[in-house]
Parts: sequence; structure tokens; C-alpha cells
Amino acid sequence: MNNYERKFKRKDLARRVKELLIERGINQSDLSRLSSLGTDHVSHIVRNGQRLTLESLNELCLALNTTPNYLMYGMDADYVPNYII
Repeated sequence: MNNYERKFKRKDLARRVKELLIERGINQSDLSRLSSLGTDHVSHIVRNGQRLTLESLNELCLALNTTPNYLMYGMDADYVPNYII
């Protein structure tokens, strides 16, 4: 499977958020404060990758210092699919 054929899976997003929380040494309450998302919302995202609005995804990315590409697909920020070039 090519990188551009990757499918978005909510459970993978949840796993990546959990990994970043550990790497950054923060907990869900910290993420809630940093992202301005409610604690229940953050909990649902971390547990099962609850459906996100673009605004929520953006807040998560800013708070975790990462990109939507990484959270959704596990790809580096520098990755540009061939079909875009």
C-alpha cells in the first residue's frame, strides 16, 4: 500500500495521541487545558478517537506540537504524496 492510500482510522489517531501524551509528559487534563477542549472530549478522543471537527483536530495539533498528517495517518509533516506534485 502506498502512503497516499492509507486510510484514516480513529483508533490509530487515539493511539498516536496517547503516545504523544507520554512523550510530552502530560496527561489528559493538561491536554484539555492546552487545547481548550473539554476534559470529556479529550477523554473520548484518547479512548476511541472520537470523531473530530477540524477545529478540534487543529487544537490537538497545536497543543501536542504535531501535524494533522501525523495524528491522522502517522506521516511526517514533510511528506507530500506523488499525486499532488
